[in-house]
Amino acid sequence: MRVQGGPYARVQVATVSGDVSLAGALEPAARVELATHSGDVTLALPPETDASYALASFSGVISGQLADRQVSGRGPGSTMAFVQGSGAAEISIATHSGDIQLDPK
Repeated sequence: MRVQGGPYARVQVATVSGDVSLAGALEPAARVELATHSGDVTLALPPETDASYALASFSGVISGQLADRQVSGRGPGSTMAFVQGSGAAEISIATHSGDIQLDPK
């Protein structure tokens, strides 16, 4: 599933088998939930996006680059939570068997 554009106020995408990709801008108080059981998740946002992140991958790798930090973690059971800027938007990403990639847009 690929979602592109924005700015988005609310995005909720879930798959059982397949990759999920979101690229675009978020409203300041956006809520984003991306989940897949078996697939990779890619998130590409503008570097100035203020958001709080909750990331989890049971058997995958969490990686990427945001405006003010390098993000990395390896399974099994990789989880990360952090805030960038004011943390106004809320982003939750979960995958059971897949990688999570964060990229600046």
